[in-house]
Amino acid sequence: MDYINNIPDELLGKIFQVTCPVIYCNVEEPRHRAYIGHLGRVCRAWRNIVLTHSYLWSELDLRLIASFFALSDNPSFRPGLLKLAIQRSKTSPLTFRFSSSDMENTFKYERSFETLYSTASRWYNVELDGILLLKMVERNPGRWNIARKDMPLLERLSLKRSDHCDSVLGTFMGLTWGSLPKLRDLSLERYGNLSSIGGALKDWFPNL
Repeated sequence: MDYINNIPDELLGKIFQVTCPVIYCNVEEPRHRAYIGHLGRVCRAWRNIVLTHSYLWSELDLRLIASFFALSDNPSFRPGLLKLAIQRSKTSPLTFRFSSSDMENTFKYERSFETLYSTASRWYNVELDGILLLKMVERNPGRWNIARKDMPLLERLSLKRSDHCDSVLGTFMGLTWGSLPKLRDLSLERYGNLSSIGGALKDWFPNL
């Protein structure tokens, strides 16, 4: 332990990042998954590293793969972990995945997405379930359109299950104020023809 603690904090932080690259906020994940918070319990020096290096909290995975009504009985689901990670990530650019296989209760996920959406100015690499996005926003469009956010850091956007590409892209862009100036990588699963929205693409994504 003494030998490990002789390693500079910056290097230890990078080692921690490799060991625990993602914070899993989802259900039905193996209990033994590495979690950055566990390293902070080893000793005071490690806790200081975990709390000081905000990038260690900046990659999130929120894939709800069980029925939402079962979540309250599932001890591996901790909704507070999402807010904790966002708080501790401070101003670091955020990478996250947000999806669900439970399409019947999408209104239950709106609060989690709203928490993520409040950090839109820090979004860097985002993967969203296109169908889930459509269902959530179309359920109450005024709620999201009024609260449009700038996304100045967004460089990578992946919309999964985006069969209706124009609808999904239009819905996503309705969450923003205008273009995404830094976007360089756009992935649309299950959709090969962009001709119907070709003109809009040039305005929305000038760097593609």
